Amino acid sequence: MTQVINLLDKTLSTVIDLPITKQNTFLVKRLTNLKERLKKNEFQLVVLGQFKRGKTTLINALLGKNVLPTAIVPLTSIITILKYGEKVNLTVVFLVVKKKLPFRNYLIILPKLKILKM
Repeated sequence: MTQVINLLDKTLSTVIDLPITKQNTFLVKRLTNLKERLKKNEFQLVVLGQFKRGKTTLINALLGKNVLPTAIVPLTSIITILKYGEKVNLTVVFLVVKKKLPFRNYLIILPKLKILKM
């Protein structure tokens, strides 16, 4: 695996150093970010599909524990980002706040990380 990572790192460096690549600052930033994530052993996996088709169950199975909530009604219909951490932690970030939501409408159960809209 280390050989593959080293090869990808060298390839990305070569592509970043190409004159045509240097003309596109957005591309240079994206490739540099990719190199950094590669070194940190981070990756992104996008799982999408129709409602109630087992996407969350699949992710929980891959993780080996029930981290994401599952229920009869869809609960993970928004972008959900999971990262490794020593402790179980939950952070909710609203990118655009159009309307303030009263906190009492949500019940958070830890450490299973169940978020239920009441």
